[in-house]
Order: sequence, then structure tokens, then C-alpha cells
Amino acid sequence: MKKNVLQFGYAVRLVWTSGPGWFIASCVIIVVQGLLPLVALYLLKQVVDSLVAALPGAGGAGGLPRVYLFIGLAALVWLLEAACRGLAALISENQSQTVADYVQEEIQGQSAAMDLAFYETPAFQDTLHRAQLDARVKPLRVVNALTRVAVNLISLTGLAAILLAYHWGVTLVLCLGMLPGFLYALRVSRRLFEWRNACTEIERKTTYLHWILTGGGYAMENKCFGFFRVLMPRFRELRRQLRRERLGLLQQHMASELAAQIGGVLVVLACLLYMTGQAVRGVMTVGSLVMFMQAMHRAEGIFRGLMQSFNSLYEDSLFLRNIRELMEMKPSVTAPAAPASLPASGREAFRMVGVSFRYPATDRLALQDVSVELPPGGRIALVGHNGSGKSTLVKLLLRLYDPEAGMVQYGGQDIRAFDPDAYRRRIGVMFQNFNRYWFSAGENIWLGNVALDPADEQIPAAARLSGADAVIRRLPQGYATQLGRGFKAGAEISQGEWQKIALARAFASDAPLLILDEPSSYLDSDAEEELFRNLHAHARDKTILFVSHRFATVRQADWIYVMEDGRVREEGDHASLLRREGIYARMFHLQAQGYGT
Repeated sequence: MKKNVLQFGYAVRLVWTSGPGWFIASCVIIVVQGLLPLVALYLLKQVVDSLVAALPGAGGAGGLPRVYLFIGLAALVWLLEAACRGLAALISENQSQTVADYVQEEIQGQSAAMDLAFYETPAFQDTLHRAQLDARVKPLRVVNALTRVAVNLISLTGLAAILLAYHWGVTLVLCLGMLPGFLYALRVSRRLFEWRNACTEIERKTTYLHWILTGGGYAMENKCFGFFRVLMPRFRELRRQLRRERLGLLQQHMASELAAQIGGVLVVLACLLYMTGQAVRGVMTVGSLVMFMQAMHRAEGIFRGLMQSFNSLYEDSLFLRNIRELMEMKPSVTAPAAPASLPASGREAFRMVGVSFRYPATDRLALQDVSVELPPGGRIALVGHNGSGKSTLVKLLLRLYDPEAGMVQYGGQDIRAFDPDAYRRRIGVMFQNFNRYWFSAGENIWLGNVALDPADEQIPAAARLSGADAVIRRLPQGYATQLGRGFKAGAEISQGEWQKIALARAFASDAPLLILDEPSSYLDSDAEEELFRNLHAHARDKTILFVSHRFATVRQADWIYVMEDGRVREEGDHASLLRREGIYARMFHLQAQGYGT
């Protein structure tokens, strides 16, 4: 119970933090909406009593103006209720959208702060999926449920006071008649929450299958291989399983709600019969009877609505736990309390000293006692078979992970002494699986250095260095051209041209170290030659780390590290490694044979 109260508190804080003004406006309208029905009930009593008193048999024909007065006041209250409903709907919509946007921004910020390790674990993917799924819907539902609960509580408190004025037992019987169904509904809500968490991976699989079956990136292979014929039935079966299990839980929910309604109707009927007998015996006026009957009827409806709102709020608060679970995760790669200043000149060496590392939840070391040096202005290459540890080394160099043993140094200092964001700005990187952003050509490059103005001359300069400038100038709107077919008027370009854009993004940072992972994998021989010629002419002062299987790229390096099974097995320049006739020489000759040399 304590946890659920904490979830309610978390929901209220979300609503307040996202929009204090809307929260205050909502509170005011809630109070007014809660009180107006009570005023309407009292006026109804006065109308009936005044009307009875004004009947000819009662000798009060002159009392009609009093009847008309109370009818007019009742009509005014009804108009106010209608106006409040419209105003409340407007406030609720704005408040809901504000909360939903705020929660999404919080999730985006938290996702950006998380370690790369989180993204590479299924458990985090499940948590993120549940939080994203709930981000737009659940806060909105919580806002609406909180509003309904508050309005109903105010109205119910007033109605309870009216009924208590008649007899305390009426209120007690009414509550007891509704309570069992409410408690059972809470139990079903918890089971629904537990089921949702248990089936998260299945839901992610259906989302993934749907993306494969509908995504443009899979369209060519889908058409050529026709695998939609086997993936569609797989998707269908998973969705059928989810529907079947959810339907069973909802049927239980409906049964509990029906039982609650039947119990409530029987309780109200018994109370009304008792009160009618009291009126016949003259214990109360006709107006009082009408007021109490209306109060009873409304209290039963409001109580049922209150129970449904509590149930909805309880259910949604359970799902808010998914969002809260994500928001309370803490990254391990963080800035120290007092970060050290980065070297001012930018011309310092990057080193790995005795680094060992294993990925979370694995036993095998991905790197073992690795030591490498990237001297200022040097051209260094990493070579090795797939799985040899090259990509892991790059991740540690970027401080996407921290080593288990040893250290990564920059300018002689352990990089854990620096602020990670500031340190990473000293490195420009193009990953092998670089991203293609559906933004303009200029924005695609600008993302590599968002500290720049998007119109800064450094952006076309980076494009000239990578060879992308000529590609961009052929586009309909030059650097303002939307790239990709995802949005209207987007221009699609070739894989090699996308790679030039990605290279320009790495160069835009103007960082002292460039890490280029397979920088020419999609480039033709002329474009590859142009790239290396530009690097030689315009990036002499930069340290460049090449990660590649292509020896045309590797031979650009002054020093080469050869990796195997997470260790540096060989190092040297191209000629010395060939003379050694080891791993490097074997890989080189195998590739050379493919060219007939």
C-alpha cells in the first residue's frame, strides 16, 4: 500500500512540475464542480417544498414566485455545471498534453544519460519499451483519474453529509455494498500489470516483426527472399497470444464491475424503499424525500465512479512505476565531483595502459592487458578479424565504458578524471554502422558539432574534406536539401554518398583525434583516393585512428596494431609486419590474392 501511495505522490509531482498553472486552474475547477451538484440538490428540495406549499390544497397560492425563484436559481446552477464541464475538458486536455510532453522529454534526457551498456542488455530494452509505451498514455490517464477522484470526493463528502443528516446507517450500508467489487477490481488491475511486465519481450518481438514487414530498409530483401510469408504468421501468432491472455483478464475485470453494480443497485433500492415509507408516515417532507432520493442515487453513482477512478488510478500508478524505474536508473560512466581541466593545446597523446574489459553479465574478457599509444599527429591503424576486440577498444577510448583493469589516458591523465562530455568533444568519430539522419544535408553534418551555428563555414569545410561538398551541391537545395525518403521532398543518395556525409560529420568537430571505422567501405577507388589525399593535405595536425579490414586504408598508417582474441598480438609499420610473416602478413596476402597480386 505504501508503494501505491508513493506512486500517487509521484503522479501528482509530475502534474505539478510539468505545468503549475494548469494544476492550479484544475484544482479551482475541481472544487467548483464538486460543490455545484450539492447546491443543485438543495435547490431541488426548495423547489419541491415550495411547490407543495403553493398547491391550492395547502392554501399557499401566493407562493408561486418563490417556486419560480428556486427554479431560476436551479437553472443557473445547471448552466454553470455545463460551463464548468467545458472548461474542465479544456483544462484537462491542455494539462494532459503538457504532462505527456514533459514525461517524454524526461525519458529522452534519461535515455541520453544512460551508459551504452544499458542499451546492450535485454532488461533495459524491456524497461525502456514499457516506459515509452506508457509515456504518452498513462500520464494523461492519471491526470484524468486524479481529476475525477477529486471531483467525486468533494461531491461524495457533501452527499454523505446530507445522508448523515437523515441517518448514518444509510451511508454505511451504501459504502459496504460497493466495497467488495472495488477490492476485487484492484486485484484484477494488479494481475493486468504483472501480465504486462511479463509479456514485454513478446510485445517487443511483435514491434520488431512489424518493423521488418513494413520498414523501407527491409523492403528489397523482403521482396527478393519473400520471408514475409513466414514472418507474418509468426507476428499473427504472437499477437493472438497477447490478445487471448489480455481478454481473459478483462473478462475478470468486467465480472467484478458487474457484481459491484448489482450490489450497489440492490443497496440503493433497499434504502429508497425505507425512506419512502418514512415519507408516507410524515416523518419527512416531500422535498426532503426527493432530495434524499436524489442524494442516494447520485451518491451510488458517484461512489461507483469514484471506485472506478481509484481503480484506474491504481492501475495507471502501477504502470507509472515503469517510467519511474527508468528515471531512477543511474549511469556508471559519470563526471567526477571536481572534473580535471582538459589539456589546453589539444596536442597530447591518447594511451591505453594494460586495459582489460568484459561486457556486463558476461564472463569472457573482450580485452586483455591491451596497451596502445596514439601520438599527436600520428596515423594509427587497428587490424584484426571480426570479434578480435577492435570495436571494444574504440568504445573504451571514447569512454562509452570504463575498463575493468588498467586505464585510458589523455595527456598523461586517466580520462575518468575528466567530464565525459567535454572529453568526447576532443574526438571526432565515424562508426562502421554510421547513422543516416532524415534531416537536411547541412544538419546531418552539423550534428557532429552542435556547438556551431548551423550556417558556420566549418560545415562546408568538413564536407570538402570528406568529398561530400560536391555531392551536396548537386542536390536541389544544396545544404538545405532534406535527405532520405522519410519525409516530403526528401532526396535519397547512395550508400557511398551517405558515408561521405558521415565522414563530414566526424570532421565537423575539428577534434584533435579522429576515429574512422571502415571509412572507405562504401567508397569507390577514386573517392577513396580523394579522401586520403584530403586527409594528408588538410588534417596533418590531427591524430587519426583507422579501424579497417581494407589494406588500402591500413597502409595509410604510420603504426599498426594487430588484434586477436582481445589482445594486441603484433604491432609495427606495414613493412616490418610483413617481414614478421605473422597474422598481419597472412591477412594481407589473403586479400592481395583476391586482387590477383
